[in-house]
Amino acid sequence: MPTSKPIIGIPGLGADYRVFQHLSIYPKMQIIEWIAPVSGETIQDYSKRLTAQIESKEPIVLVAVSFGGLIAKEFVRLLTVKHTFLISSVAQPAEISSLYRIVGRLGIFSKIPTKWLMPPIGILQYLFGTDKKHRSLLRSIIRDTSPEFVQWAIPVLLTWRNEDPWISYTRIHGDRDRMLSCPRNGVDYRILGGHHFMIVDRAGEINPILEEELYRNAVSET
Repeated sequence: MPTSKPIIGIPGLGADYRVFQHLSIYPKMQIIEWIAPVSGETIQDYSKRLTAQIESKEPIVLVAVSFGGLIAKEFVRLLTVKHTFLISSVAQPAEISSLYRIVGRLGIFSKIPTKWLMPPIGILQYLFGTDKKHRSLLRSIIRDTSPEFVQWAIPVLLTWRNEDPWISYTRIHGDRDRMLSCPRNGVDYRILGGHHFMIVDRAGEINPILEEELYRNAVSET
């Protein structure tokens, strides 16, 4: 008996509803759709504009993937969030590697032409750790990703500063994630051999976790 609270999915950088389609709760989810950022827009202002997509006035449950975790934490400031699931994401700015943060402070990405922002597909497949069965899905998502959105979002990720405590969250991370390394502490469920694309190719292991935690969340309300 899962929670009756609205479940809002926040996909990763440039991704969309397709990354959630292998989740058993997908039919009950509302998926946030990325909108074009305004030049120089902060993540706080961008997140506030995204909240216009959420019509529910009751407490919500968030399922956030990768970059979506940053948006989820901003949503916690703006909305009444009952619980958040972080999948292949970061919980605090300190978890972003020092090298990434140095690159972010240098402002390199804002100076790179948008057509050069997307690495070759072979490199992305390695970073995401995609299995052969789901490589076509990854390729189609990357093909549909806006370079302008990437140019805005990467510096936002690398310079993120929201250190607010989480109200209530469950964290799921793959121990072989090459994009956002799995931290030693603070992970509730560690997927052995899981890579950054595990919400798709390891959904069979993630589904029971989500269902169990949603059930626990529902019970806690009674």
